[in-house]
Amino acid sequence: MGRAQLVFTLLALFAVFSLVVGAVGTAIVDGLSNPSRDEEPITVDPNEPDQPDTYESSLRTQVAENPNDRDSMAQLASYLAQGGRLSEAIGYYEKALELDPENWDLRLDFARSLAEGGKRNDAEFQFKKIVVGQPGNAQAHYYYAELYRNWLPPRTAEAAAEYQRTIDVGPETYVAQLAAQALKELGYATPGPAASPVSPTMEATP
Repeated sequence: MGRAQLVFTLLALFAVFSLVVGAVGTAIVDGLSNPSRDEEPITVDPNEPDQPDTYESSLRTQVAENPNDRDSMAQLASYLAQGGRLSEAIGYYEKALELDPENWDLRLDFARSLAEGGKRNDAEFQFKKIVVGQPGNAQAHYYYAELYRNWLPPRTAEAAAEYQRTIDVGPETYVAQLAAQALKELGYATPGPAASPVSPTMEATP
């Protein structure tokens, strides 16, 4: 009887031990498969505003601290225009040009931004200023031509004239190559540098 009781006791202890081990194992598995709230991944609220743009903030700070900082103002204007905020960019372009009215690169950037934003009349006004102040600027003539070509409806004759001027003033430039190709697409002959634009025809008349 003593030996039987001992065996029974050992079996009972083993059964209890098995139950404890099983319960602990289940708890560990549950813990791994179901992390606590503190360990849940962070989700982004789609309604939460975007993080501030540090580059834009830096430019705005520089402009606010020094209203005569033309370079920072021009950079901010260009950055806003490229980001699709032309209406806000215009004011900065205008202020920068007030500080440096003969900065033709800045004015060209302004004119192109206006053209790309659909403000054709304003863009035309700026392009006219550039080609008068810097008649040898091949890029200005080329993008001026592009403005006329993309006008609604297209102002083809004026575009052709500006394409030809692009070739005349900068025959070795890349924009001159683009201008020559544009003239062919429009049905204009390209007689070469220093020649006047011809009427639309498939080939120039000898």
